[in-house]
Amino acid sequence: MKGERIARVNRMLQSALAELVPARVRDPRVQKAALVAVTGVQTSGDLRVARVFVCVNGERAQAEEVLAGLKQASGFLRAELGRRVSLRHTPELRFELDEAVATGARIEAILKELGQTKKEEDHD
Repeated sequence: MKGERIARVNRMLQSALAELVPARVRDPRVQKAALVAVTGVQTSGDLRVARVFVCVNGERAQAEEVLAGLKQASGFLRAELGRRVSLRHTPELRFELDEAVATGARIEAILKELGQTKKEEDHD
């Protein structure tokens, strides 16, 4: 039962943050990014800390800037979450880059390259 509750809270927090980040965060480091998406949330068992995974479209340096902007805005976002989500304690937000998307893109590029190599070998 506890795992189901945590999963439900994770989904609630992700949904709320997905709305809040683009609409309410005014930090220029976050606003200048073409795309900032909240891809997941993992809360601790006591719901005191939430790891928020974000995907940033762009270079690694820009992604690090966006992370710094989100960390700066974490107090504001936590207060906004407190108003939107009814929990006894609003969790502390810790923002992290979601490396899964970048890893998936690299794997896809490698597979595509291997596929091209295979086609070239078949034509020879």
